[in-house]
Amino acid sequence: RASQARRGAPLFHRTGANRPEQKALPPLPPVDALPGISNSSSPFRPDCTNTAGDHHMETTPAESPLPPAILRSLGDRSYDKRKNAALEIEALIKALHEKQDTDRICSVIAMLGQDFATSTNANHRKGGLIGLAATAIGLMQDIRLYLDALLPPVLHCLDDPESRVRYYSCESLYNIAKVARGHVLRYFNQIFDGLCKLFADVDIDVKNGANLLDRLVKDIVTESNCFDVERFIPLLQKYIRRSNPYVRQLLVGVRFFPSRD
Repeated sequence: RASQARRGAPLFHRTGANRPEQKALPPLPPVDALPGISNSSSPFRPDCTNTAGDHHMETTPAESPLPPAILRSLGDRSYDKRKNAALEIEALIKALHEKQDTDRICSVIAMLGQDFATSTNANHRKGGLIGLAATAIGLMQDIRLYLDALLPPVLHCLDDPESRVRYYSCESLYNIAKVARGHVLRYFNQIFDGLCKLFADVDIDVKNGANLLDRLVKDIVTESNCFDVERFIPLLQKYIRRSNPYVRQLLVGVRFFPSRD
């Protein structure tokens, strides 16, 4: 069972045995290829989309947005080493944010999302997910400026063939939503779609993680004034016909969402 964790540490406990490595998902689609996620930039929103394909081109280790020691630990099979690397990333992002080094922050997010979250190595994918959550914690209230870059790789991994990766994607999404609060409601349909898949998952740890995420999302919707009911209704109609009892359990909670006049 998950318990309250220290700030900066993962909010879910590690449970279950390590599973064998499986084939990775195909490359991450562009940000604007995901429905409802805009890649439009403004003077107040860093444009991380142009960094995604260029951060690793002909770079030396010294030019990498992350130090080699962090990269090695982030892809390690040991959970503790990956967690420690994530804490270092959190501290680095805080320092970069204080210096307003948005270019390097975008490069870090791009490396975590592209090189790690879509790696053929499951441990690298896990490391990418915990690294993205650590980045969110490091950004704190300004996470809203980077959600277009942070969320797609995490949502992408909800469909991973490896159950532990699906669990860590759920954990990462929880941590991002915990920091971003109402700002994640722009992506509510994508998150709810992911929750439906997680509730129907065959792995009990993934199901438990989905329940924690579901409760958090409900809390965010309840406290917010910007939940778009009209945009959500078509997705609700899609899933309300499903016979899976776990998905139906998720849908029952929808009636507790606040109504909008």
